[in-house]
Amino acid sequence: MKRKKLILILAVEAVLVCVLLALSKGVPNMNFSILSFPLEPVFRGLKAAAKTGPVGNGFAVMIAAALILLPVFFAMRTKGEGIVPECIALLLLAGAIGLGLYGCWNPDAFRHEIAGGGPEIENMLRVVFSLCIWSMLILFIVLRLIRLFRNGHKEQLLRYLRRILYVLCFLSAAGLAYTVADCVLTVIDGLPTAADSALLIAKTLTTAAAVILDLAVIFRMFELLDAAAAEEQAVLKEAAGKLSRISCITLACTVWFTAGLHILQILLISSLTDNQFRVEPPITQVLFLLMVLLLSRLLSENKELRDDNSLFI
Repeated sequence: MKRKKLILILAVEAVLVCVLLALSKGVPNMNFSILSFPLEPVFRGLKAAAKTGPVGNGFAVMIAAALILLPVFFAMRTKGEGIVPECIALLLLAGAIGLGLYGCWNPDAFRHEIAGGGPEIENMLRVVFSLCIWSMLILFIVLRLIRLFRNGHKEQLLRYLRRILYVLCFLSAAGLAYTVADCVLTVIDGLPTAADSALLIAKTLTTAAAVILDLAVIFRMFELLDAAAAEEQAVLKEAAGKLSRISCITLACTVWFTAGLHILQILLISSLTDNQFRVEPPITQVLFLLMVLLLSRLLSENKELRDDNSLFI
């Protein structure tokens, strides 16, 4: 996929997220969030179809059954050595989807299991089940990558890495749009003090800048994967150098942004209505960037080593 086309798709996705968030503010009992995706929209769509009558109810049941059986279908079609862990992960994914749909449709079945369960129990259940579905899906992807890596399927491994980068792009764009839109709507609704608004805006700008830099790193990774597939030493070395530079810049900026945000929180502490400090070190981001730096260096040095060995042959 070309970069301009990908950017256009990400922009459309961001607009849709903003529209959904704005609409959710005016709909009772609608709690749209990134954590409850994809269970929230899927469940609401199935519930709306079921209320239309027998035909709609049958259609909703068919869609729910198809969603549950889809991972089972892929598990049956998976072939090769060492596929048992992947098949188990797909079966667990099917179970998570079925349990999530059942829990959203019948929250009373879990209400007595949770202390103090109230009206907000349904929203919490959607978040919990959605996280469970994402965990099973990520488990399957990691197991597939491990098998491809052990079997030495370079082309398939690069193809799966590219797909993972696309997923990261979509998640990052959705998270960025949600954070910015939520900040704008919250400021419009009004906060107790100007310091609260200033801190919220600063947090939003910090998060937005970090996500934009992460997207820049991902775009450089696309260039590195293209160079690795072409196996051209000069292009690969140049792409690895660009990726290393943008990763170092992103890593430094992320740490600086986090430190600056905490300093601002200390300066505004006397004017804040919520003085509960939340220290959020960007551990995940730092680890991701360090892994990207290591990957770029390994790909570059591996290609140089192969070229040197070819000279001796």
